[in-house]
Amino acid sequence: MTLAYIKSYFVRTGQTDYYLHCVEKDEHKVRLLGRPLWVWRSVVESEFKYRIARTFLPIESWLIALRDRSAAHGRFVESRR
Repeated sequence: MTLAYIKSYFVRTGQTDYYLHCVEKDEHKVRLLGRPLWVWRSVVESEFKYRIARTFLPIESWLIALRDRSAAHGRFVESRR
């Protein structure tokens, strides 16, 4: 598997997760630029964790951070629709 495949797989997983579990719950929550605040926080935190892990940790650790970052990005994309 390539990194591009892993990223795209978990982006789609995040999109599905948001669509199935969060759409109705987030309709009345506070939004920033059309997205719920928790989605923004998730994206920022996961990006930070990924960059730290990618820089300092072995591949086993940063692949988990990549998974989480990609899923957060998928939820971010889906929350705008």
